[in-house]
Parts: sequence; structure tokens; C-alpha cells
Amino acid sequence: MKRPIAPPWHTLALAVLLAPIAAPALAQGDASPPAWYREHNEFMTRGGGVFHTDNSRHRSATEPWDQYGLAWEKGPSGQTVHGRLFGLRDGVDGGTFWEFWVYWHPGDGKAYIVQVGGDGTLGVGTLEPPGANGKARSEATFHHPDGTSTRVAHEVENAGDTHATASFDWVDGAWQPRRTYVWTRVGAASGGEASGTGDDGESP
Repeated sequence: MKRPIAPPWHTLALAVLLAPIAAPALAQGDASPPAWYREHNEFMTRGGGVFHTDNSRHRSATEPWDQYGLAWEKGPSGQTVHGRLFGLRDGVDGGTFWEFWVYWHPGDGKAYIVQVGGDGTLGVGTLEPPGANGKARSEATFHHPDGTSTRVAHEVENAGDTHATASFDWVDGAWQPRRTYVWTRVGAASGGEASGTGDDGESP
């Protein structure tokens, strides 16, 4: 059986957003997840935890997906989250491109995510809690099967039933903007918006 046509790897990698999350300092002896981490997990998994975004601006012969989707569910403890990113064409799920595992590390006082792509790429990073502008920022390193590594950043904003992401590549010593997507919770409203730089050969 043929593997589904995957989008170029890295902007989708974290559309997510969900790279590891650096936490504010905890009170001594308190190793439980802080409120902002619990609230984040609740937001991503609420109402079934499925989000869709439009990809018509970037659709092409090599990226045939009308939409992208995210699906999140809580782990048994309620403190971990498992997610998947997939493509949709004519409303049909085209298969998983990325899997995510988000968990709280009581020793480090941080939330971590492990994300694995269909080609074996492994991504791990950090995400600062939302600042005064309401946006969180992640920076992650992706290790590829050919032995190379790349750096990718995302800005993330959650509001109502939308999850907005903007991706950046580290190129020649500076962050270069790539794509932006607005993901809408399925069942809340239709659509979701996308924008970005033309045919850049990358995903959300």
C-alpha cells in the first residue's frame, strides 16, 4: 500500500504549536503541572479535539490537500496529550503525517513534546507561555534521517475555537517567515484560513 503524499515536513510539524513548553518557576516541592499547561491541554482536546484549516492557497500537484487537520486526545492521566496531523482531500482523511506526544516533566518543571514525521524525522523543542500579546513562541530542532538538522519556530495563539499558527525557518542566521494558518475547531464553525509565501515547498 502506498504511503499518502505527505506535505513538506516542517511548517506542519508544529502547526502545531505544540513544541515543549517552558514553564515559569515552580514553588519548591511543587512538581505538578501549572494552570496554564492544564488550560492549554483542555483547549486543544475540548469538543473532540479536532481542528481543520484551509490549504487552497498552497494546493499543488505535490501538495494536493484541500485542508489539513489536527486531532488531539488526552492520555490516561489527563496530563499528557497525543495528537496527529493529517491531510484532507474532498473531505477524505489522507493519512497521518505527524504524531505528537506532549507530557509534563516533574523533574524539569517543563512540558515536552516528541513529534515524529512519516519519514522518520524527530522534532523536539520549547514553547514559552503566552506573553502580553497573547502569543506563545516555540523553537524546535528537527533531526532528519539523512543526518542533517534544521531549526523551526512557531508563534501560536489560541482564542475561542480557533488555533492560529505562524511558522519561521532559521536561514542564514535569521528567522524567515513561512506560512500562517488559522485552524477552526470542527463543530464550532466552518473553514479556517491560510496564508503564506507562494509555492515554498513547505507545509503549514
